[in-house]
Amino acid sequence: MRRRWDMVKPDGARRGSTFVLSGIARVWGELVSAHTTSLLLVRSTSRHPHPQPTAFLRIDEARIRATRRVIRQTPHFPHHGATRHFPLALPVHQSHIRPHFYHSASPKRIPLFSLSHFISRIPFSDLYVLEQFSATIASSTSTEDKVHLVANLHMFIAPHYSKLGGRSLSIYLRFLANILNALPVSVFDPPREHIPKVAHFEYHSDSDDDEPRPRVSLVSSFNKPQPLPKLDSKTLTRRNKVVAPAHIDSLITSTRSNPDARKELVAFLSALTAV
Repeated sequence: MRRRWDMVKPDGARRGSTFVLSGIARVWGELVSAHTTSLLLVRSTSRHPHPQPTAFLRIDEARIRATRRVIRQTPHFPHHGATRHFPLALPVHQSHIRPHFYHSASPKRIPLFSLSHFISRIPFSDLYVLEQFSATIASSTSTEDKVHLVANLHMFIAPHYSKLGGRSLSIYLRFLANILNALPVSVFDPPREHIPKVAHFEYHSDSDDDEPRPRVSLVSSFNKPQPLPKLDSKTLTRRNKVVAPAHIDSLITSTRSNPDARKELVAFLSALTAV
């Protein structure tokens, strides 16, 4: 059984942040499902923080024990390790990933006194389940959502690379590479106030050969590239940290003893240089 965070209130810490910590267990036999819901919910505001920050993480242990008892009593139930990641693999990635990582304000919507607790509950060693959602997320999200996703994932996960197992780190880098490959060119370039004009000079060859010269024809229309998203200053700061030398050095150190992760790092860096 795994725990999953769902943010159910969009207005964030300014009016009050509400989070649900839920656990789901799947029973194998007759496809019976046992859903474990957390205790209700801690509301906090920036002006009036909750007096007990640890309550942010409190869960109903009695219900969890009851769910585990149902699992143990179900006939022909496979080893727990074979299904322990099922809830993370449910095809509902949009509803759970979007509120946390697709929005520029997500990090500041979590109260500061609860942020460390939230990060400590991220299943870093299980991030390899992202692999099956990589193509879907890359094809079904906007350019701006992808930029926020990369920036926010970096903020939450980059300081904890040491907690990722070799497989999770490999899949995480592959996931980021797939997202970066779906981004347009120059989306990670620093913003420019204006584009300098380039002077063009005609060139006349002194050669006497009779080779045909290239012909230029005017067209009435052409496919304009899609405009790059306008990002807020916080997202720009987090985005710049993705390409910072300190982050690259951290990845090189983390993948030093893992050949598979080092191979995925090369793919990630190739995708990063393309944007």
